[in-house]
Amino acid sequence: MYRSSVDPRGKLWICPFCLSRNAFPPGYHDISNNNLPAELYPAYSTIEYALSRVVQTPPVFLYVVDTCMDFDELKALRDTLVLSLSLLPPYAYIGLITFGTMVRRDRFATGRRY
Repeated sequence: MYRSSVDPRGKLWICPFCLSRNAFPPGYHDISNNNLPAELYPAYSTIEYALSRVVQTPPVFLYVVDTCMDFDELKALRDTLVLSLSLLPPYAYIGLITFGTMVRRDRFATGRRY
């Protein structure tokens, strides 16, 4: 798993892919070594944010899947993805990026077409 480097004193984070330095958004003005947001702790693998306004667009879920694994692992991954998809709202948009020796991008909306 790739994690960003964080500089709470400078209010910056460093992208693990391109190594560019980026300022934290204004909502993180209180960040410090003793006051880190939950998403910077490894124990929090998923963070859900509640919006104060009504969302006009459907939710979007993006799956990024490494297909370089043996058959049993792929079968377990497939079963997990099918279960995950069954838990999403029917009006959600879903993106799927698979990579192995090649990268593919597929887009589809849930109409339960998986």
